[in-house]
Amino acid sequence: PDANSSSKPPLTASNLTADRYSIRVSLIRENGASYQYDNLTAYTLAITGIPLSTSEKQSVDAGLDLAPEFSTPLPATLLLGAGNGASKVRIDARDANNDPIVLSVANTNPSAAMAQLQGNILNITPQTAGQATLLTVNAVAGGKTTSAEIVVMILQSDKISSGTEFSVPGLFADQFAIDEHQVILDGSCTVLGTNGYRDDQTGENVQGFFTTIKDENNMTVAGPFTGKGRLSGNFSFGLYTISASLEGDSSYYPYDTSNSGIHNSYSVAVSCPQANYSDQQLATLLGIDLSGLTEAPDADGDGVADASDNCPSVANANQADGDSDGVGDACDGCAADPGKTAAGQCGCGVADTDSDGDGTADCVDGCPNDIGKTAVGSCGCGVADTDTDGDGVADCIDNCPNVANADQADIDSDGIGQACDPEIPGDVNGDHFVDFADLLLLLQLQLDQSTNTQPTTIQISGDMTGDGILDLSDAVKLMVWLAGH
Repeated sequence: PDANSSSKPPLTASNLTADRYSIRVSLIRENGASYQYDNLTAYTLAITGIPLSTSEKQSVDAGLDLAPEFSTPLPATLLLGAGNGASKVRIDARDANNDPIVLSVANTNPSAAMAQLQGNILNITPQTAGQATLLTVNAVAGGKTTSAEIVVMILQSDKISSGTEFSVPGLFADQFAIDEHQVILDGSCTVLGTNGYRDDQTGENVQGFFTTIKDENNMTVAGPFTGKGRLSGNFSFGLYTISASLEGDSSYYPYDTSNSGIHNSYSVAVSCPQANYSDQQLATLLGIDLSGLTEAPDADGDGVADASDNCPSVANANQADGDSDGVGDACDGCAADPGKTAAGQCGCGVADTDSDGDGTADCVDGCPNDIGKTAVGSCGCGVADTDTDGDGVADCIDNCPNVANADQADIDSDGIGQACDPEIPGDVNGDHFVDFADLLLLLQLQLDQSTNTQPTTIQISGDMTGDGILDLSDAVKLMVWLAGH
């Protein structure tokens, strides 16, 4: 209704589809008519409409289910000095549906910089100079996700400022201090310094110190400048140094010795609206390795890249390593033994030393100094258990090393097994076995014995009594021996 009429019919709108609308309330109308502002500032709107159907409610709800957003854009690129502490980035995320927002951050290269969220503050701590990482900040609300990426490059120097608009703060330590600030310039740029001085008549800022811009070869390319206005120039993409000083070539500004020292604190605002360079150009200029921007493999999914994970196959986000041996406790078979990561042959706390290099640790090697043996065996350490005749008895203790005789029978106990002993008492027939055939032959020999008394092999073998004579006593002794065996 018109601003000067409160008796008009209520505002109506017909044929509206189910959707979200905005009602504008103001004391001023678009055509200029208005109500006077007074102490009656409170108002009430009465809205009457047709109730929504279930399907209309679902449709409207779906349209209202908006993704969260970052109300303040996050920096696309950060240049951090390796020797500096943590840098803080405030994450201002909003959700139009007032759903709770959960923030998280993913880091492609923790070896370049560590990233940790504390509430809505992102702490970024430099780790390794010359490396880069990609931080992805995620805001999740009502099942919808909004993400923003920050490329972080770690510098060799403490600080380098860059961008289309940025400021460099400083504080003069004394009258003769010369402060130098490294910046990246590209295209047409202006530099304006402020330290609290203004023109008394116009109120215009007056730069109460001298600024000079030098290139990488330390050659002055702009300045020195002081007073009103701005230091300006057209710069090719590169690294420059802005110098700030109270001392000029022939004049100076006095060091502020007042209690406040307000004029010793300054700021240099840099504007390069045409600056247009890629992260690759920036990295090439500064000697930064960008390989860390790609997602590093993380086989166990614990958020730590395999290259820096002390347990790449076992999830251990905390990277705990109690014995500081470089292998995480989660996969260290000897978590309290810095010398071992598995029990091995000797168990944790005992080194698997192998003095003879035979693959068997000394703790379980019966012959720790004999590469050919791990047990004493038949012959002892240092002597091989060779078995030439393959009868299961080592040569070192075999009474017939070249003739198989597993039973080691030695009827005359002369140390030579009867299998290879040329003189075996009782072996009358010479077959190396003493049995009843020998007894029968011995008896036959005694019956047929001639007057020849020269010893023969048969006589020697049949002389059981060792008296040099074959007689019945030899047969009796052989019989007794046979009966016992």
